[in-house]
Amino acid sequence: MVCRINTRTTIIAATNPLKTQKWDPNLDLLQNTGIASSLLSRFDLIFIMVDEHSPETDMQKANYTLMKQCISNFRSEPKVKLWNEEKLREYINFVQKVFEPVVTEEAEGLLRAYYTYLRQNPRVSKDRKSVRMLESLIRLSEAHARLLMKSEATVFDAVSVIILMEHTLMSCLFGCEPPPSCLFKTHHEYLEAKEAILYRLGLD
Repeated sequence: MVCRINTRTTIIAATNPLKTQKWDPNLDLLQNTGIASSLLSRFDLIFIMVDEHSPETDMQKANYTLMKQCISNFRSEPKVKLWNEEKLREYINFVQKVFEPVVTEEAEGLLRAYYTYLRQNPRVSKDRKSVRMLESLIRLSEAHARLLMKSEATVFDAVSVIILMEHTLMSCLFGCEPPPSCLFKTHHEYLEAKEAILYRLGLD
């Protein structure tokens, strides 16, 4: 695929594995997709979605689909009232125009340490540990801070972005354990995640 993209808008793309239409864990991202590393490196986040067959996950998917259908049939209001698309769009437009977060020195040090960790990690494909990855980490941290209506991208934003990135890279930053959720329900959950990241990166 040869193309020239000159745009400042968000690009969301999807693709299937190149040859067998099934993800091969023994191959890297480039081999599975057939997309050049020069193009893959331009995406901030790349999520690998594999349809694994297991009774537990299959039951969760079935329950979710059936629950949505039942709610639709009975037209019952959800317990938590979510924003509609128009209100969400207005909020995003507002924070984009008003807030221009600056990365703090502490957050910058954390992102630098994580980038260095990725550079030295053999599990991470070369297209995901170029200088563009560091730019992605900075850009995502600023976006996270902007979403929270903040003028500074702090360690909290950097920690959230690192966890989010780990869900896409699976570099084993947290050892054998899967990465935690970046949607912290309590301050204690955030502190635990922060301490784990600092320890793994040698910053504790």
